[in-house]
Amino acid sequence: KMKLFAQLSLVVAALFSQGAFAAPTLNWNAYYEGYYLYNMNSPETSTGTDENSGRLNDAIHNSLTTNLVEIGFNGQASKEVGYVVEAGYGDLNDSVYGDNSNRDILNQAYLSFNLPALNGITFDLGRFYSHMGYEALKASGNWNFSHSLTYHYAIPQWHEGARALFINRKNFGVSGFIYNGWNEENDENDSKTLGVRVRYTPSDSLDLNYNLITGPEQGTNESNHRTVHNIFAKFGMSAPLAVIAQATFGSEKSASLGNGGTASSDWVALSGTVKYDINNRSFVSGRLEHLNDENGSRSQTANGEDVKVTSLTGTYGVKHGEGLQTWFEARFDSADEDVFRDGSSDFEDSQISFLA
Repeated sequence: KMKLFAQLSLVVAALFSQGAFAAPTLNWNAYYEGYYLYNMNSPETSTGTDENSGRLNDAIHNSLTTNLVEIGFNGQASKEVGYVVEAGYGDLNDSVYGDNSNRDILNQAYLSFNLPALNGITFDLGRFYSHMGYEALKASGNWNFSHSLTYHYAIPQWHEGARALFINRKNFGVSGFIYNGWNEENDENDSKTLGVRVRYTPSDSLDLNYNLITGPEQGTNESNHRTVHNIFAKFGMSAPLAVIAQATFGSEKSASLGNGGTASSDWVALSGTVKYDINNRSFVSGRLEHLNDENGSRSQTANGEDVKVTSLTGTYGVKHGEGLQTWFEARFDSADEDVFRDGSSDFEDSQISFLA
Protein backbone atom coordinates (compact mmCIF):
# COMPACT_ATOMS: atom_id res chain seq x y z
CA LYS A 1 0.00 0.00 0.00
CA MET A 2 2.83 2.39 0.80
CA LYS A 3 4.40 1.66 -2.59
CA LEU A 4 1.09 2.40 -4.36
CA PHE A 5 0.65 5.61 -2.37
CA ALA A 6 4.17 6.72 -3.32
CA GLN A 7 3.46 6.06 -7.00
CA LEU A 8 0.21 8.06 -6.87
CA SER A 9 2.02 10.89 -5.13
CA LEU A 10 4.60 10.98 -7.92
CA VAL A 11 1.83 11.09 -10.56
CA VAL A 12 0.04 13.96 -8.80
CA ALA A 13 3.30 15.85 -8.39
CA ALA A 14 4.09 15.39 -12.09
CA LEU A 15 0.67 16.69 -13.09
CA PHE A 16 1.08 19.80 -10.97
CA SER A 17 4.60 20.38 -12.26
CA GLN A 18 3.31 20.32 -15.85
CA GLY A 19 0.61 22.91 -15.09
CA ALA A 20 -2.24 20.47 -15.69
CA PHE A 21 -4.29 22.18 -13.01
CA ALA A 22 -3.96 25.73 -14.27
CA ALA A 23 -6.52 28.17 -12.91
CA PRO A 24 -9.74 28.25 -14.96
CA THR A 25 -10.29 31.28 -17.20
CA LEU A 26 -13.47 33.11 -18.18
CA ASN A 27 -14.06 35.55 -21.05
CA TRP A 28 -17.40 37.03 -22.02
CA ASN A 29 -18.90 39.12 -24.81
CA ALA A 30 -22.23 40.68 -25.73
CA TYR A 31 -23.70 41.09 -29.22
CA TYR A 32 -26.73 42.91 -30.61
CA GLU A 33 -28.06 42.79 -34.17
CA GLY A 34 -31.15 44.68 -35.32
CA TYR A 35 -32.56 46.01 -38.59
CA TYR A 36 -35.37 47.75 -40.42
CA LEU A 37 -36.36 46.33 -43.83
CA TYR A 38 -38.91 47.48 -46.36
CA ASN A 39 -40.07 45.06 -49.06
CA MET A 40 -41.66 46.72 -52.10
CA ASN A 41 -44.14 43.81 -52.33
CA SER A 42 -45.54 44.59 -48.85
CA PRO A 43 -45.81 40.86 -48.08
CA GLU A 44 -48.27 39.51 -45.51
CA THR A 45 -48.87 35.92 -44.39
CA SER A 46 -52.28 34.37 -43.80
CA THR A 47 -51.85 35.05 -40.07
CA GLY A 48 -51.21 38.76 -40.71
CA THR A 49 -47.45 38.67 -40.17
CA ASP A 50 -45.45 40.93 -42.48
CA GLU A 51 -42.92 38.30 -43.51
CA ASN A 52 -40.61 38.20 -46.55
CA SER A 53 -40.44 35.08 -48.70
CA GLY A 54 -37.15 33.23 -48.98
CA ARG A 55 -35.29 35.11 -46.26
CA LEU A 56 -33.61 33.78 -43.13
CA ASN A 57 -32.08 36.55 -41.02
CA ASP A 58 -34.00 39.47 -42.59
CA ALA A 59 -37.46 37.93 -42.68
CA ILE A 60 -39.60 40.75 -41.22
CA HIS A 61 -41.02 43.55 -43.38
CA ASN A 62 -41.67 47.11 -42.20
CA SER A 63 -40.72 46.61 -38.55
CA LEU A 64 -37.88 47.64 -36.25
CA THR A 65 -36.65 44.13 -35.56
CA THR A 66 -34.37 42.80 -32.82
CA ASN A 67 -32.75 40.02 -34.77
CA LEU A 68 -30.31 38.66 -32.21
CA VAL A 69 -29.20 39.47 -28.67
CA GLU A 70 -26.44 37.13 -27.55
CA ILE A 71 -24.30 36.66 -24.46
CA GLY A 72 -21.25 34.44 -24.86
CA PHE A 73 -18.77 32.86 -22.46
CA ASN A 74 -15.58 31.00 -23.26
CA GLY A 75 -12.32 30.01 -21.62
CA GLN A 76 -10.33 27.13 -20.20
CA ALA A 77 -11.71 24.84 -17.52
CA SER A 78 -8.20 23.35 -17.35
CA LYS A 79 -5.09 23.20 -19.48
CA GLU A 80 -6.61 20.46 -21.65
CA VAL A 81 -10.31 21.38 -21.59
CA GLY A 82 -11.89 24.56 -23.00
CA TYR A 83 -15.51 25.61 -23.28
CA VAL A 84 -17.82 27.85 -25.33
CA VAL A 85 -21.40 28.81 -24.40
CA GLU A 86 -23.44 31.31 -26.48
CA ALA A 87 -27.07 32.04 -25.61
CA GLY A 88 -29.18 34.16 -27.95
CA TYR A 89 -32.67 35.55 -28.35
CA GLY A 90 -34.48 37.13 -31.30
CA ASP A 91 -36.13 36.49 -34.65
CA LEU A 92 -32.94 34.97 -36.08
CA ASN A 93 -32.87 32.29 -33.38
CA ASP A 94 -36.54 31.51 -34.04
CA SER A 95 -35.82 31.16 -37.78
CA VAL A 96 -32.76 28.93 -37.38
CA TYR A 97 -33.65 26.82 -34.33
CA GLY A 98 -37.45 26.98 -34.36
CA ASP A 99 -39.41 28.87 -31.74
CA ASN A 100 -40.95 25.63 -30.44
CA SER A 101 -37.58 24.13 -29.51
CA ASN A 102 -36.82 23.81 -25.81
CA ARG A 103 -33.25 24.84 -26.54
CA ASP A 104 -33.73 27.55 -29.16
CA ILE A 105 -31.81 30.08 -27.04
CA LEU A 106 -28.64 27.98 -27.29
CA ASN A 107 -26.58 28.99 -30.32
CA GLN A 108 -23.46 27.10 -29.30
CA ALA A 109 -22.43 25.05 -26.26
CA TYR A 110 -19.46 22.72 -26.48
CA LEU A 111 -16.34 21.46 -24.76
CA SER A 112 -12.94 21.43 -26.48
CA PHE A 113 -10.36 18.79 -25.62
CA ASN A 114 -6.64 18.98 -26.35
CA LEU A 115 -5.37 15.87 -24.57
CA PRO A 116 -1.77 14.59 -24.79
CA ALA A 117 -3.09 11.12 -25.60
CA LEU A 118 -4.67 12.49 -28.81
CA ASN A 119 -1.23 13.43 -30.23
CA GLY A 120 -2.18 16.97 -31.21
CA ILE A 121 -5.72 16.23 -32.41
CA THR A 122 -8.27 18.72 -31.05
CA PHE A 123 -11.74 17.39 -30.29
CA ASP A 124 -15.04 19.24 -29.66
CA LEU A 125 -18.27 17.83 -28.25
CA GLY A 126 -21.67 19.55 -28.05
CA ARG A 127 -23.66 22.02 -30.19
CA PHE A 128 -21.89 24.18 -32.77
CA TYR A 129 -22.34 25.81 -36.17
CA SER A 130 -22.09 23.68 -39.30
CA HIS A 131 -18.80 23.28 -41.12
CA MET A 132 -20.61 23.65 -44.45
CA GLY A 133 -20.09 26.91 -46.38
CA TYR A 134 -18.25 30.04 -45.32
CA GLU A 135 -21.01 32.21 -43.84
CA ALA A 136 -21.53 32.86 -40.13
CA LEU A 137 -24.83 33.01 -38.27
CA LYS A 138 -24.15 36.57 -37.08
CA ALA A 139 -24.08 39.26 -39.77
CA SER A 140 -20.88 40.76 -38.35
CA GLY A 141 -19.00 37.71 -39.65
CA ASN A 142 -20.20 38.16 -43.24
CA TRP A 143 -19.85 40.65 -46.10
CA ASN A 144 -23.61 41.10 -46.54
CA PHE A 145 -26.26 41.44 -43.86
CA SER A 146 -28.74 39.05 -45.46
CA HIS A 147 -27.78 35.39 -45.67
CA SER A 148 -27.28 33.81 -49.06
CA LEU A 149 -29.55 31.29 -50.78
CA THR A 150 -26.82 28.71 -50.18
CA TYR A 151 -26.80 29.27 -46.42
CA HIS A 152 -30.60 29.30 -46.22
CA TYR A 153 -31.52 26.35 -48.45
CA ALA A 154 -28.58 24.29 -49.68
CA ILE A 155 -26.74 23.47 -46.43
CA PRO A 156 -27.46 23.05 -42.69
CA GLN A 157 -26.76 25.84 -40.18
CA TRP A 158 -25.99 23.94 -36.96
CA HIS A 159 -25.51 20.51 -35.42
CA GLU A 160 -25.17 18.57 -32.22
CA GLY A 161 -22.37 16.03 -32.24
CA ALA A 162 -18.60 15.83 -32.30
CA ARG A 163 -15.81 17.18 -34.48
CA ALA A 164 -12.06 16.66 -34.63
CA LEU A 165 -9.26 18.62 -36.28
CA PHE A 166 -6.84 15.92 -37.41
CA ILE A 167 -4.34 18.04 -39.37
CA ASN A 168 -3.82 21.74 -38.72
CA ARG A 169 -0.86 23.10 -40.65
CA LYS A 170 -0.45 26.59 -42.05
CA ASN A 171 -1.32 25.56 -45.60
CA PHE A 172 -3.30 22.36 -45.05
CA GLY A 173 -6.00 21.11 -42.69
CA VAL A 174 -8.37 18.15 -42.39
CA SER A 175 -11.38 17.89 -40.05
CA GLY A 176 -13.96 15.17 -39.46
CA PHE A 177 -17.52 15.46 -38.09
CA ILE A 178 -20.17 13.15 -36.59
CA TYR A 179 -23.62 14.74 -36.21
CA ASN A 180 -27.11 13.76 -35.06
CA GLY A 181 -28.47 15.31 -38.25
CA TRP A 182 -29.27 18.59 -39.99
CA ASN A 183 -30.34 21.27 -37.51
CA GLU A 184 -31.41 18.54 -35.08
CA GLU A 185 -30.95 18.17 -31.34
CA ASN A 186 -31.66 14.43 -31.24
CA ASP A 187 -31.12 11.65 -33.76
CA GLU A 188 -34.31 9.90 -34.86
CA ASN A 189 -32.54 6.88 -36.41
CA ASP A 190 -29.56 4.66 -35.66
CA SER A 191 -27.29 6.14 -38.35
CA LYS A 192 -25.21 9.28 -37.87
CA THR A 193 -24.58 12.11 -40.30
CA LEU A 194 -20.92 12.37 -41.30
CA GLY A 195 -18.89 15.30 -42.58
CA VAL A 196 -15.42 16.21 -43.83
CA ARG A 197 -13.61 19.50 -44.40
CA VAL A 198 -10.33 19.80 -46.32
CA ARG A 199 -8.57 23.18 -46.41
CA TYR A 200 -5.64 24.06 -48.69
CA THR A 201 -3.97 27.47 -48.56
CA PRO A 202 -1.24 27.61 -51.21
CA SER A 203 -0.52 31.31 -50.54
CA ASP A 204 -1.53 34.18 -48.27
CA SER A 205 -3.95 35.42 -50.94
CA LEU A 206 -5.71 32.11 -51.78
CA ASP A 207 -7.69 29.77 -49.52
CA LEU A 208 -9.44 26.67 -50.97
CA ASN A 209 -12.00 24.55 -49.08
CA TYR A 210 -13.93 21.36 -49.79
CA ASN A 211 -16.79 20.30 -47.50
CA LEU A 212 -18.92 17.15 -47.51
CA ILE A 213 -21.93 16.10 -45.46
CA THR A 214 -23.94 12.91 -45.88
CA GLY A 215 -26.47 10.91 -43.89
CA PRO A 216 -30.15 9.92 -43.55
CA GLU A 217 -32.34 12.91 -42.63
CA GLN A 218 -35.86 11.44 -43.01
CA GLY A 219 -36.86 10.48 -39.50
CA THR A 220 -36.47 6.75 -38.87
CA ASN A 221 -35.65 6.01 -42.54
CA GLU A 222 -31.98 5.03 -42.86
CA SER A 223 -31.71 4.21 -46.56
CA ASN A 224 -32.35 7.60 -48.19
CA HIS A 225 -29.25 9.70 -47.70
CA ARG A 226 -28.97 13.45 -48.16
CA THR A 227 -25.51 14.31 -49.54
CA VAL A 228 -24.04 17.75 -50.18
CA HIS A 229 -20.69 18.77 -51.66
CA ASN A 230 -19.61 22.36 -50.99
CA ILE A 231 -16.57 24.10 -52.48
CA PHE A 232 -15.49 27.68 -51.87
CA ALA A 233 -12.40 29.74 -52.60
CA LYS A 234 -11.30 32.99 -50.99
CA PHE A 235 -9.04 35.37 -52.91
CA GLY A 236 -7.11 38.36 -51.53
CA MET A 237 -8.64 38.34 -48.05
CA SER A 238 -6.01 40.74 -46.67
CA ALA A 239 -6.20 43.13 -49.66
CA PRO A 240 -8.63 46.02 -50.17
CA LEU A 241 -10.34 43.97 -52.92
CA ALA A 242 -11.37 40.42 -51.99
CA VAL A 243 -13.53 37.76 -53.65
CA ILE A 244 -15.30 34.58 -52.45
CA ALA A 245 -16.62 32.06 -55.00
CA GLN A 246 -18.81 29.14 -53.88
CA ALA A 247 -20.48 26.12 -55.47
CA THR A 248 -22.79 23.64 -53.71
CA PHE A 249 -24.25 20.41 -55.10
CA GLY A 250 -26.83 18.39 -53.15
CA SER A 251 -29.04 15.35 -53.67
CA GLU A 252 -31.56 13.31 -51.69
CA LYS A 253 -33.64 10.23 -52.47
CA SER A 254 -37.39 10.47 -51.79
CA ALA A 255 -37.09 14.01 -50.46
CA SER A 256 -40.16 15.56 -48.84
CA LEU A 257 -41.89 18.12 -51.07
CA GLY A 258 -44.01 21.15 -50.27
CA ASN A 259 -47.13 19.51 -51.75
CA GLY A 260 -46.90 16.56 -49.35
CA GLY A 261 -45.35 14.14 -51.85
CA THR A 262 -41.82 12.77 -52.19
CA ALA A 263 -39.33 12.63 -55.07
CA SER A 264 -35.62 12.16 -55.61
CA SER A 265 -34.21 15.67 -55.88
CA ASP A 266 -31.04 17.55 -56.69
CA TRP A 267 -30.09 21.15 -56.00
CA VAL A 268 -27.29 23.44 -57.11
CA ALA A 269 -26.36 26.76 -55.52
CA LEU A 270 -23.73 29.10 -56.98
CA SER A 271 -22.53 32.42 -55.56
CA GLY A 272 -19.86 35.04 -56.06
CA THR A 273 -19.20 37.83 -53.54
CA VAL A 274 -16.89 40.83 -53.90
CA LYS A 275 -15.83 43.21 -51.11
CA TYR A 276 -13.88 46.45 -51.45
CA ASP A 277 -12.54 48.37 -48.45
CA ILE A 278 -12.95 52.06 -49.25
CA ASN A 279 -10.86 52.90 -46.18
CA ASN A 280 -10.38 51.51 -42.68
CA ARG A 281 -13.91 52.61 -41.70
CA SER A 282 -16.14 51.73 -44.68
CA PHE A 283 -16.63 49.09 -47.35
CA VAL A 284 -18.91 48.08 -50.21
CA SER A 285 -19.78 44.52 -51.22
CA GLY A 286 -21.87 42.79 -53.84
CA ARG A 287 -23.18 39.24 -54.12
CA LEU A 288 -24.64 37.48 -57.15
CA GLU A 289 -26.13 34.03 -56.60
CA HIS A 290 -28.33 31.39 -58.19
CA LEU A 291 -30.26 28.42 -56.78
CA ASN A 292 -31.66 25.59 -58.91
CA ASP A 293 -34.00 23.61 -56.64
CA GLU A 294 -35.44 20.50 -58.33
CA ASN A 295 -38.99 19.74 -57.17
CA GLY A 296 -38.62 22.59 -54.67
CA SER A 297 -37.43 20.09 -52.06
CA ARG A 298 -35.20 22.64 -50.30
CA SER A 299 -37.39 25.74 -50.65
CA GLN A 300 -40.60 23.71 -50.12
CA THR A 301 -42.60 25.30 -52.94
CA ALA A 302 -46.33 24.75 -52.50
CA ASN A 303 -46.88 22.74 -55.69
CA GLY A 304 -43.64 20.76 -55.62
CA GLU A 305 -42.43 22.33 -58.87
CA ASP A 306 -38.84 23.04 -59.91
CA VAL A 307 -37.78 26.56 -58.99
CA LYS A 308 -34.82 28.66 -60.05
CA VAL A 309 -33.96 31.76 -58.02
CA THR A 310 -31.39 34.46 -58.81
CA SER A 311 -30.48 37.09 -56.25
CA LEU A 312 -28.37 40.27 -56.36
CA THR A 313 -27.36 42.00 -53.11
CA GLY A 314 -25.44 45.24 -52.56
CA THR A 315 -24.16 46.36 -49.15
CA TYR A 316 -22.47 49.50 -47.81
CA GLY A 317 -21.00 49.34 -44.31
CA VAL A 318 -19.58 51.98 -41.96
CA LYS A 319 -17.70 51.48 -38.69
CA HIS A 320 -18.48 54.01 -35.96
CA GLY A 321 -15.57 53.08 -33.72
CA GLU A 322 -14.83 49.80 -31.99
CA GLY A 323 -17.75 47.41 -31.81
CA LEU A 324 -20.42 49.39 -33.70
CA GLN A 325 -21.33 49.19 -37.40
CA THR A 326 -24.15 50.46 -39.59
CA TRP A 327 -25.00 48.62 -42.78
CA PHE A 328 -27.24 49.67 -45.66
CA GLU A 329 -28.39 47.03 -48.11
CA ALA A 330 -30.50 46.59 -51.24
CA ARG A 331 -31.52 43.17 -52.57
CA PHE A 332 -33.32 41.95 -55.68
CA ASP A 333 -34.70 38.38 -55.88
CA SER A 334 -36.10 36.89 -59.07
CA ALA A 335 -37.51 33.41 -59.77
CA ASP A 336 -39.01 31.49 -62.67
CA GLU A 337 -42.11 30.78 -60.55
CA ASP A 338 -44.39 33.01 -58.47
CA VAL A 339 -42.86 32.21 -55.06
CA PHE A 340 -42.58 35.66 -53.43
CA ARG A 341 -45.46 37.04 -51.38
CA ASP A 342 -47.15 40.15 -52.77
CA GLY A 343 -49.59 41.71 -50.35
CA SER A 344 -51.80 39.34 -48.37
CA SER A 345 -52.98 36.93 -51.06
CA ASP A 346 -50.89 37.16 -54.24
CA PHE A 347 -47.47 35.85 -55.24
CA GLU A 348 -44.98 37.35 -57.70
CA ASP A 349 -41.81 36.15 -59.42
CA SER A 350 -39.65 38.91 -57.88
CA GLN A 351 -39.16 41.12 -54.85
CA ILE A 352 -37.04 44.18 -54.02
CA SER A 353 -36.10 45.16 -50.48
CA PHE A 354 -34.08 47.86 -48.69
CA LEU A 355 -32.51 47.39 -45.27
CA ALA A 356 -30.59 49.30 -42.61
